[in-house]
Amino acid sequence: MMGGVSLFVTNYSTPLFTAQTVFLPPADDSKSNPAAAQLGNLAALAGLGPQSNNIEQVVSFLKSNTLLDAIIEGNDLKTYYKFTFDQDLRDALLADTKIKVGTDGLISLRFTARDPNMAADIANDYVTELKSLSSRLVFTEAQRRKKFYEEKFEDTQKSLTNALTNLKSSGLDKTISRVYPETAIEGIQEIQQRLSVKEIEINRLETYL
Repeated sequence: MMGGVSLFVTNYSTPLFTAQTVFLPPADDSKSNPAAAQLGNLAALAGLGPQSNNIEQVVSFLKSNTLLDAIIEGNDLKTYYKFTFDQDLRDALLADTKIKVGTDGLISLRFTARDPNMAADIANDYVTELKSLSSRLVFTEAQRRKKFYEEKFEDTQKSLTNALTNLKSSGLDKTISRVYPETAIEGIQEIQQRLSVKEIEINRLETYL
């Protein structure tokens, strides 16, 4: 991401100041990062619907309750807007916020307030909270995937271990090893390979946590 803030003054009876920041959305590295590949599902984790591309996801994150609540709390907007209910505060914040996506892929965000410093701070906070939210969601998704693979690995390990145990207890493994030694060796090697593949999948996910 990159960003910068510029200020504009609107000449009404009460002066209003608009701060603008322009930035690139986070890179969509879904092809190289298994955790980031789930960005379409991350929108659901944030309470949003499915999104068709990376820019739409970013715009949805900017309007999400999680991000808006963080800005409201961080800037004491309850005092500024004089509202009590959370949804009223979110609506007021969004009413003062304008988000536009350019044809070049840049996202322009404007925030208008009665104080120029406040306008600039909140415009910058949108970008800061977007980075924070994206990082938390990717981390959460990576944890979920890791837990899933760990459970699948445990199930597979138990099934294969039980199969070996049953084979040995039946006495067939000795017969098979004696009559078909190559087949027996290949069967054991296949079981070991399947377990190794599961272990590699889990270890790969750990690099994204």
